[in-house]
Amino acid sequence: MINRLKNKLNIKLIFLSVVSFCLLLDISLSTAEDRIIAIVNDEFITESELKDKNDFSYIKLSYLIEKKLQLQTAKKRGITVQQEEIPSFKEIISEEEKKEAVEQLTIFKLLNKDIKSRISINDKELEEYYILNKELFILPEEVRVGYVFIPIKTSDSPENINLSNKKINNILSDLKINTSLKDISTRYNGSIDVQVIDDLGVIKRGDLLKELDITAFSLREGEISDVIYTSSGFYILKVLEKKSLKYKTFEDLTDLIREKVFQEKSEKLYKEWIYNIKTSSFIELRI
Repeated sequence: MINRLKNKLNIKLIFLSVVSFCLLLDISLSTAEDRIIAIVNDEFITESELKDKNDFSYIKLSYLIEKKLQLQTAKKRGITVQQEEIPSFKEIISEEEKKEAVEQLTIFKLLNKDIKSRISINDKELEEYYILNKELFILPEEVRVGYVFIPIKTSDSPENINLSNKKINNILSDLKINTSLKDISTRYNGSIDVQVIDDLGVIKRGDLLKELDITAFSLREGEISDVIYTSSGFYILKVLEKKSLKYKTFEDLTDLIREKVFQEKSEKLYKEWIYNIKTSSFIELRI
């Protein structure tokens, strides 16, 4: 009996030893899998830094290399971040988030010194940008329209729909022989079957139903549309006036253009700056 208990105990101990060994082996294998994928000067970039090993891309790796170079440059230049410089530290839960916040602010300070501080923009540059990119600043197209509308319902009988169709086509014929929308409005004054708006006013693209919008902006000034069939009823449009193409003024866009010019100059300087750092650094890919 005692021997049997000893045998069972030995079996349990062997089983626990095997499980423990497997766990240790799994941990060591996981650590081993975090291989070095790049060397940047005297620092490594490991596979785990990509966050998701199954979503590898050279764009992500290039970002990590540039980030490493930026932080190394900041360190050489003595650029540091004090805890009080980040008010949100109290809200940051993990050490990893704190580390990321410090790194981002360090890079921000470095780029401010090396790039943004070198950028100057004068009024002539802003004016030239406006002239060269004027097509970006076109105001929405506008037209002034009037219309005739005969509503229909899904519950209307085929006979009533046919009558409505005949009526709208008769009105169209009258409009084609120079009967005005005002005349049509007077003729059907008080009618609930025919709605006439002789001047709706100025509309922009997207203000009307899609079917009406397309037609309104494809007609010439003074032109009358054919009958437009929609789920809500039958329409006829008349374009009373087509507004000439207009642009937002330079004065209204000065701040926006300044931001765009600043962004373009920043990107150009950054490319030159990071290229110079890369060419003077040791970078080795191990993928």
